[in-house]
Formats: sequence, structure tokens, C-alpha cells
Amino acid sequence: MDYSGTRALANVKGKDSQGFLQGLLSIDVDALHHAPGYALLLTPQGKFLHGFFIFHGDNGFVIDADTRFAPALWRLLSMYRLRAEVEITPLEDMRVIRTDDATGKLAFHDPRHDALGLRCYEQKGALLPASIAEDAWQRRRLELAIPEAYDDMMQDKALPMEFRMDRLHAIDFRKGCYVGQEVTARSKHRATLHKQIYAVTLEAAVPNGTEIHKDGKLIGTMFSNDGAHGIAMLRTEHATTGNRLECGETVVTVSPQPGWMTE
Repeated sequence: MDYSGTRALANVKGKDSQGFLQGLLSIDVDALHHAPGYALLLTPQGKFLHGFFIFHGDNGFVIDADTRFAPALWRLLSMYRLRAEVEITPLEDMRVIRTDDATGKLAFHDPRHDALGLRCYEQKGALLPASIAEDAWQRRRLELAIPEAYDDMMQDKALPMEFRMDRLHAIDFRKGCYVGQEVTARSKHRATLHKQIYAVTLEAAVPNGTEIHKDGKLIGTMFSNDGAHGIAMLRTEHATTGNRLECGETVVTVSPQPGWMTE
């Protein structure tokens, strides 16, 4: 399946749509204007539920979500709608690709990091620019250690700050209240976080979810990896650059961290 087939799009419109989304999502919807955003929808306890792209369309907002979880997302948004004048309509005639060149198209840089390329939106059947090959795009993501919703962040378990979502522009601490805001704000100070994601290198690929040990002690979990680069959740006291850790039958080494994590 090409990338377009892994994404589902929906239009959120109606006179209450902006306020409705502002009260739910982790980013400042009022500040989106015509720039894209990467937003989280959390549980009241501040745990990750959904992550998706959102931008202003010609008629309200467009949400770009993972096909596997989009139906559940549409249902949840509809549940939160209550009596607000908001309509959520799947956009079956649009598609999206990842590309490095989308001149003249409806396209935006991935709001998490420019190195992830452009997201280009077009009607089905329209000519699209060349897409970034899946393995090449994943290599970029892993070298930067950028976590992906659902693949690295488990629903109803992951805490956004442990996955550094604030540094990927997915959390706005200046906006007003939203679902899960209180817990997220409390965990803003790094001193309260005992574990976070880190960039690592590997000697061989391991399954997502493989435990990481140091001297026989469980100290983390490996997430996405390609056998060379990966994303690991580690207890902070074991995340020193160069530290060698055991992960299944292979060795994991903590890398110098990419700039977006430390800037």
C-alpha cells in the first residue's frame, strides 16, 4: 500500500468548529490560520489517544489521520461534539503524499520537523509530485528519533512529555484548557520525568517493544528501529551518550541526541 492509502482525511466544519477543537486538542487551534499543525487528543488523565495533522481548508478544518485509527477518532470527536454546531465529514476524494517538491500544490512542511519533508494534498486522480520512498522517509525519522503516533506511542499509556511532544510542536503551554491539559502541564518540568525517548544505534533489528536491560536490570524499551538506528524509551540515569545496553540478542548504544531534543 502506498502512503496515501495509509491516511484518512476528514473535514470539521460548522460555526462552533474552531472553539470545539480548541477545547480538545493539545495545540493552539486559534493560531493555525493557514499553517498546519500536529495535534494530540489525550485522555482526561493526560495519556495519548490520537495524533494527527490538522490545517485550515476551504471549508473549516481538515484532519489527516492514520487510516487504522481514523474511524475511532471520528467517533470520539462526534461524542465530544454534544450540541455544538460541528459537522465531521470524511473526505473520500482527497489524498496525501510525502514529498520533497510540491511547487504549486497544497503542501506544507511536516510541522514536527522540516527534514521530514512536505505533505502534499490533492484531489484523487490529480497529478502529484514524486513521493518520498517509504524506506527513505523512515530512515530520516529514525535518524532524528522522531516518534510516530500509534507505532511508538501506545494508546492510553504514553505520556506526551516522555515522547518530547512539546519539542515537536505538538503541545502549546500558552493556550487555555484542553482535555488532559492539567497532567501535561505538571509534567512540563523535565525533573519530574524519570524516563524519556532517546536516539540509539543498534547492531541488529529487534521487534518493537523489546525490553532493554543494563546489568540484568530492566531500564527501557525499544520502539521503532531498522537495525541501525532506533528510538528507545530509557530511564534518564542510563541515557548517557555511549552507554551500551542489552536489547534482546543485540547491543544498543545511546547516540548523541539530535538537535530538536536538546535545542
